[in-house]
Amino acid sequence: LICFLIDLRTPTYISGTALIRQLENYRNIDCLQSTTLFLIFDSTDLYTMIPRDGALNALARLLNKYSKNRKNGNLSIERILQLTRMALEANYFAYTGNYYKQIRGGAMGSPLTMVLANIYMLDWK
Repeated sequence: LICFLIDLRTPTYISGTALIRQLENYRNIDCLQSTTLFLIFDSTDLYTMIPRDGALNALARLLNKYSKNRKNGNLSIERILQLTRMALEANYFAYTGNYYKQIRGGAMGSPLTMVLANIYMLDWK
């Protein structure tokens, strides 16, 4: 599933140099003023706190915007959303000899969760 989603995710800025160039472009078109404010924030426990429905809705919007013929590769948008929901809901882990089902967010360290978190934050901004 990650193979179908990874190509849709692109970082806002790839490097510090790219950020500086983009800021220079903003300045050149008068979008960067002396009164422009910048906001920096850090999300704590984002992977496990992301609302699943919010992440799935953000993914659906992204797929609808960038997919061709409502498909990504040979998978339909509906199938990608079904598989993503299944991967999020079938999330179990063991701790001190007991098994637990994760009921919120996604698994830490999961490539799928990383991509979904980025898609969710891109949609949120």
